[in-house]
Amino acid sequence: MRQDKWLVPTGTAAREVVRVNPALGRRNTVLPAFPSFLLEGASQWEDGPEMLHLAWELARCAPEATAEESKALVMLAFAALVSVREGSTRMPVRGEAGRAFLGAVLERLGAHPKKDLEAVLALVETLPEGVRTVLGGPERPLVLDGQWLSLQKLRHSEDQLVGALRARMTLPPVLAEGEAKARLAEVLERPPLAGGKPLKLSEEQQRAVATAMCRPLTLITGGPGTGKTSIVVSLLRTLVRLGVAPETIALAAPTGKAAMRMDESVRAALGSVSEPSAEDTRLLEARPPARTLHRLLGYSPSTDRFLHHALNPLAEDVVIVDESSMVDLFLMDRLVRSLKPGARLVLLGDADQLPSVDAGAVFRDLVPDEAPPSKPAPAKSPTKARKEQLPLPLGEGWGEGAGFPTVPPSDPRAASAVRLTQSYRMDPSDPAGRNILTVARAVKAGQPVQLGGEGDARAALRTRARDLALSGMEVLECEPGGTEFQSLLDRWDTDVLRGGGDLDSLVRREYRFGLEGCVSEDAADLERLFRRFESARLLCLTRSPNDPSGTGAINAYFHRRALRLATGLQRQAPEFLPGEPLLVEANDYDRKLFNGDQGLVVRGVDLAGDRQQHFMAAFRSGDGFVAFHLDGLRGRIQHAYAMTVHKSQGSEFDRVALVLPSRDLPLLTRELLYTGMTRARRSVVVVGASALLQTGVQRGLSRWSGVAERIRGA
Repeated sequence: MRQDKWLVPTGTAAREVVRVNPALGRRNTVLPAFPSFLLEGASQWEDGPEMLHLAWELARCAPEATAEESKALVMLAFAALVSVREGSTRMPVRGEAGRAFLGAVLERLGAHPKKDLEAVLALVETLPEGVRTVLGGPERPLVLDGQWLSLQKLRHSEDQLVGALRARMTLPPVLAEGEAKARLAEVLERPPLAGGKPLKLSEEQQRAVATAMCRPLTLITGGPGTGKTSIVVSLLRTLVRLGVAPETIALAAPTGKAAMRMDESVRAALGSVSEPSAEDTRLLEARPPARTLHRLLGYSPSTDRFLHHALNPLAEDVVIVDESSMVDLFLMDRLVRSLKPGARLVLLGDADQLPSVDAGAVFRDLVPDEAPPSKPAPAKSPTKARKEQLPLPLGEGWGEGAGFPTVPPSDPRAASAVRLTQSYRMDPSDPAGRNILTVARAVKAGQPVQLGGEGDARAALRTRARDLALSGMEVLECEPGGTEFQSLLDRWDTDVLRGGGDLDSLVRREYRFGLEGCVSEDAADLERLFRRFESARLLCLTRSPNDPSGTGAINAYFHRRALRLATGLQRQAPEFLPGEPLLVEANDYDRKLFNGDQGLVVRGVDLAGDRQQHFMAAFRSGDGFVAFHLDGLRGRIQHAYAMTVHKSQGSEFDRVALVLPSRDLPLLTRELLYTGMTRARRSVVVVGASALLQTGVQRGLSRWSGVAERIRGA
């Protein structure tokens, strides 16, 4: 989301700006002069010079301000844009928090560390007449509310979202628990199969399904592998048994990759139901396809508008959204206000993972710090639970007369939230998986990683790459770009990616693709090739090609290594070689490829084309594979030996190497470390300085937002 979209105000604020300066952004030759002395400092931020120009343009809408007031206003507006760039929807401007944040921004900007800071703080406290056209109440571009300052568009979206959510949270249950219990029991009698064994819902998963059946709004949060897909499938099956038509259910996710994964997982689970009923068969045949939220809401890139909104709501009766932690404030506001009255909304995600790239941390804010436990304490009676306004899990007070509260608790979020705690990705009975899970949970809680020694809560400390066991949690103490770092990359290539003996033959053979995808005779080998590369990944914080710890530098290293190993290709130096992993960086709706999709370069033969061998990009598609000529994808793909932790969200691997940056960065937080660690099932190697690891564990992701506070009514 471009910052200028948030800076240009709406409604009353827009009219006020037009009254003062008929064209926001039009050259005003009177006051103030552009603060070119801040340009060098602003360049330290991505798009910093653009943000400085935008802050200057806003200050020009206060022509009555003095030169000093205009200068302070520019710096205040720039700081507001920086806070949005960092994901916040508001920033503190009073008290110690305000002084600390503004001081840090101004120091980095190159302003006077004391004089200019005091000028900005004084501007906020005194609100001089000359700046009140742009700074002050909710009708101004910069909204001042107590100790907080917000851009008007963000504050407006927050207010709308909070109002809509509070209204949903305070509604009574939409279904009697007795009926919910009966329909869910029918589903539990016919479980899906995995490996020939029935997939049974745990008690906390049953509670999540029950809550989603009975509540207008449900928030289901759980870490990786806690069975959120199983919950979605069970919810769909119970809904059709309640008479909800499959065509009136929407499945959605914030990205194309997440939507495709959701679609494939739901389809596979529905197809594996043992002894499907008539309702299950109908659901499978009329299964709602998963879409991106933008497609669901009818977004038009050419007009930058949505088809659906409060006056033209969605037709669906139930909307289920996966990976909700990735949804930003603006999109969540649009979604909630596009629901028709009476529609159910189910949001699933992991509140402890990284939030959205753009402003806001909505899903995190909607889940209470301590969501209702998956199972009440044994001593707590159903009557007492009802008095405490907590929804009851299946089997605890679900008899006659028991039910959900009709009056919301003091924090209305509590009755809508369910927290999943049991992970099925990292097997607790496996020592390596248990070690990863235990350390990751400690990191999430902000506890220092215990290095060396034995035990589930400790990470093995290595100083040489050759000593890595590649099992459980390990830390390789090294400097990015140094000797041991290079040794780690070499070993990763030889032992992890290319170990096993059959990789060369899988890479060198050719794969045939027709109109329906890879031909059946070649699909088994292609599946083996994909599984090899899908089993491990290097994860980084940044994409920098200049920092040895960035994905750009690491991918370039592996590509150079692949060129050296290739036979007869050194002179051609192709951009992509067979056997190299790929990452899609931009949506391609014609090819049904989405930002974040991962594939492989193969020697492909297009049976529907010239039937000659070409280097082609192959991707999973349903139960098979499709391939496209590389020339048609250039500019949309990059190497994916390494990828950022942000891009890895929703993926899982057997082995992960989590590469720390060369120096401390604000991006290095416990949320990022937790997200990276929990991508792995069997092995995590944290690569870099152990002191930097501990620094990251102690740093929580700070995003200032008013959503939780306003919903609680604080």
